[in-house]
Amino acid sequence: PAAAAPFDVSVAQLQLDTAGFHGMATVLSDTQKIDPAYYGTVTRLAKVLRQTTWPAELSAQGQAFVTSLDSFAAVLKADQAKEAVAASAAVHDAQHELSHAIDAWLGGMAHDH
Repeated sequence: PAAAAPFDVSVAQLQLDTAGFHGMATVLSDTQKIDPAYYGTVTRLAKVLRQTTWPAELSAQGQAFVTSLDSFAAVLKADQAKEAVAASAAVHDAQHELSHAIDAWLGGMAHDH
């Protein structure tokens, strides 16, 4: 299998951290209404993360996060606000955990200059 490239994992992390999951979770919780833009954001990020070659240490976590995005997208598409509130909270928490794990992995890499 192809080795994980730090640049590719960093780009995935950038997309992950700027997708706006905190805002989605807050708005969904406060309003109980689904913004139609959320579905596109979630499905585009899932597409990027599916194409990411994860390092072995992050593979299971990265794949689990994509699965949680797929579940979130399904309830968004079905306009199930109550389920979307719960899914957004889970995705938001998992996003932070995955981003911290990426930071730890990148921090452990030898930097070639």
